[in-house]
Amino acid sequence: MEWERMQNGVHILALRERPRYDASQIEALKLQLGGPAAEDLVCRAAEELALRISTLERFHAAGDGTGVRKTARGLTGIASQIGLDSVAAVAHDVERCAACQGLTADIALTSTLARLVRVAETSLMAIWDLDEEAP
Repeated sequence: MEWERMQNGVHILALRERPRYDASQIEALKLQLGGPAAEDLVCRAAEELALRISTLERFHAAGDGTGVRKTARGLTGIASQIGLDSVAAVAHDVERCAACQGLTADIALTSTLARLVRVAETSLMAIWDLDEEAP
């Protein structure tokens, strides 16, 4: 992960981290379901992840902590199903932050939710790249 650079004496965060995914999870799905069915499952799961992240952002903007927690919990399960370990871990962190209250908890939730969006984006791109590399 690259962390920072200096600009006019101020540290600027440059948050780029490599996604963690379990390619063996996708291979196991292919063996269990067959290639086309596994690909369909991964595509549907990826679409559902995108929808749930959008839903998380709406719940957060509305101040609905219960909605954030429930949606993050579901997102954790979906990400785990298709081997997106980074997404599952950060979604779990979002769920934990949403369970807390107070100004510092709100700050933590906002930053963790922003991290989830970044990690999900890079992880989904990595999954598509894996699919394109497959014979």
